[in-house]
Amino acid sequence: MICEEVVTMFIPVEKSADKKTNYEKLLSTIPYYLNRDEPWYTTLSNAAAIIDYFLDEVNWTGFYIREESQLFLGPFQGLPACTKIFFGRG
Repeated sequence: MICEEVVTMFIPVEKSADKKTNYEKLLSTIPYYLNRDEPWYTTLSNAAAIIDYFLDEVNWTGFYIREESQLFLGPFQGLPACTKIFFGRG
């Protein structure tokens, strides 16, 4: 099946050896991946991926979603993580 819609793809940005320069590139790049017209999980997935791309010194980048008195694992990049965290316990 051929998708006829235009899909936004990641265009690699050359990273620097300088951490500050990478932070600046991250901050200038990430707005292009935040889209109010897409589902929240799509936006958070791309945000986790682009943050992970620029931050070489971290092994996990992602989001937890609040539901009542718990946090549930949301979109992320990196090592496996706890799937549920109760408030006051994590």
